[in-house]
Amino acid sequence: MDLEQMEKINWLNRAFHIKHAVEALELVREEKENIYDNSGKMNLNEADKKINHAKQNLVKVYLEIEQKINGIEDIELRTILTMRYLAFKHMREIADSMNYDVRTIQRKHKRALDFIEI
Repeated sequence: MDLEQMEKINWLNRAFHIKHAVEALELVREEKENIYDNSGKMNLNEADKKINHAKQNLVKVYLEIEQKINGIEDIELRTILTMRYLAFKHMREIADSMNYDVRTIQRKHKRALDFIEI
């Protein structure tokens, strides 16, 4: 894989990373629910703000990635990228669901990256 393809993969993986950041922030909020300040009131405002901001960012990035993927005419290549970068599936899962060998999916994935412009 060349440098340009790696950059495209990193760009496409942004939603995956943001999704995990949101999940981590939600876990932090859950822990904070168990911690009270001196007055006995929960202070979750900051955690809620961070979660809401991260979710808004996730939606923005998700839609941006979806738009790029939907611009690919080849439905099979579009399906592979959708499953990988919007449904967060592993190559093995994609191969199984499309009834292909993993190597075939990897080859098609590499070809699909050539149609993504970032």
